[in-house]
Amino acid sequence: KTTPKPPPLINRGYHSRVATVRAVLDAFLDATFEFDAAGDDGVMPRGDDGDHQTPIKKSRQIVSLGAGFDTNYFRLNETMMTKDTKQSQVQLKYVELDFPSLIETKAKVINATGVLKEIVGTEGLKRILSASSYSAPRREPDSCFFSNDENGEGKSHYFLAGCDLRDVRSLTAALEKTNLDPKAPTLFLSECCLAYLSPQDAGGVLQWASRWGRINESKDQSIDTTNDKSHNRNNRNNEYLRTYFAYDPVVLGPARSDKFGEQMLLNLTARGCPLLRCEGEGAVFGLDGLTKQFEQSGWRRVGSIDMLAATDRLGEDDEPEMRRVMRLEPLDEVEEYRLIQKHYAIVWGVCRDGDEGGDADTLEKVISRRTRQA
Repeated sequence: KTTPKPPPLINRGYHSRVATVRAVLDAFLDATFEFDAAGDDGVMPRGDDGDHQTPIKKSRQIVSLGAGFDTNYFRLNETMMTKDTKQSQVQLKYVELDFPSLIETKAKVINATGVLKEIVGTEGLKRILSASSYSAPRREPDSCFFSNDENGEGKSHYFLAGCDLRDVRSLTAALEKTNLDPKAPTLFLSECCLAYLSPQDAGGVLQWASRWGRINESKDQSIDTTNDKSHNRNNRNNEYLRTYFAYDPVVLGPARSDKFGEQMLLNLTARGCPLLRCEGEGAVFGLDGLTKQFEQSGWRRVGSIDMLAATDRLGEDDEPEMRRVMRLEPLDEVEEYRLIQKHYAIVWGVCRDGDEGGDADTLEKVISRRTRQA
């Protein structure tokens, strides 16, 4: 039984979404931060002669919330395995979070698919057993899996963890089962996820991501701040650099002020997946509402853009690719397509402890360059 091909209107929308997310992920991995040059301990790596800097692996982390059956990790892994590319110098840890039942199914699919199983290790994904799982054999095992990394110095680089995004405690518990470093440059990603949570729950996820792993460390009064290099190294050890990038449907205003948005709400509700973030107290509407919610959740350098403008930017960056898409998916309903794209948006924010410049500036430019109109 063959699955009917979606119409060009839908395929064009999927292409712009995938192309935008891929561009942002690639830019995040390609970028160079001060964190990379200094290493985890703030010390510049040296060669055998003690004078020349040696090549280093750039540490990056991506946490995909509501990941579903997304395959971004496998694409990035293939790119990183290719020699003589910027991403070949990246040491990536990738975590996918979703409901336990979905995580269980995805792990089974990966382990049953030869090409995917080979990427995560010859033995496939392995289940992480918590202390409670060991002590209570009748208890259902945790829905948390890790890759059997044979090429990454014995350290796991891919995790699947079951949780409920409406409960930030389960998010914290899920990440505690991974080997993520809160101080390493981290990108939180969610696609068609936050819009389906209540305003309070969506804000809770954003606030959790901005605060994850941050602790109130007492300052060492013995540090000699007159030595700028020593002071900067110790400050760097206490810094956190992270960004959140979200793609979601968006209603531009309350009922009757946005007829298309109102109909979109009705259609999604009828399908059993209402846009809860647009309902009740604190309802979020339009780009201004998305930006405000990010800012109220602790994110800085917040930006947002609708997918119509983002698609225009894609066309400016890669005209041959857009011509290819137009040839494969000829579109008559141009006005309808533009209207739909106006009701999807991307929003991002940057969060960093420590100095506001430097890496925070770099990370903001990395994200905004791939999304804003020229």
